[in-house]
Amino acid sequence: MYNEIKASTYRNIILSKTDSAKIVETNSKINVDSLFNSYTLAEKDKTLGSAADRTEALASEWSMKSYQTTDADNNIRKHEADWHKKITLSLSCLIFFFIGAPLGAIIRKGGLGMPVVVSVLIFVIYYIIDSGATRVAKSGEMNMVLGVWMSTIVLAPIGAFFTYKSNNDSVVFNAEVYINFFRMLLGLRPS
Repeated sequence: MYNEIKASTYRNIILSKTDSAKIVETNSKINVDSLFNSYTLAEKDKTLGSAADRTEALASEWSMKSYQTTDADNNIRKHEADWHKKITLSLSCLIFFFIGAPLGAIIRKGGLGMPVVVSVLIFVIYYIIDSGATRVAKSGEMNMVLGVWMSTIVLAPIGAFFTYKSNNDSVVFNAEVYINFFRMLLGLRPS
């Protein structure tokens, strides 16, 4: 892309060493301002009009190429996001297994209802993070890898934590444990 713009803007004239030496010698003798001032009014108008037309044509060409480049970049980002999505969706199934399976063992109160509520809440958090970060990554405002993998990065430690707590038979969602902790922290006696 850069080479195309460079080729359309600058004329690439191949000269031998003797020709280029003559040009350097000639350029040092010619003052461009005095040359322009020596033109008649009609020649000045023609020269400035030609320069303005050339500049306008180049600006239009670069504008069109920038649209093409923007579209190509968007397509590349979408394909890259889809490639990463194939991996992250498979991995998120495993992560949800490591979140959901321990939830049944950890949450003993409430029967089937409480683990389902917590699981749905975790999935909603996953969906919000995943859709938001992927959208930002596809727009190019965030690194693609970080954007698409954000939900996996956030949920993997939660899955590891729940699995660890389940293996140790720890009580995570028992409200009495937290109430006793805050009573002890505030110095209140149990009622």
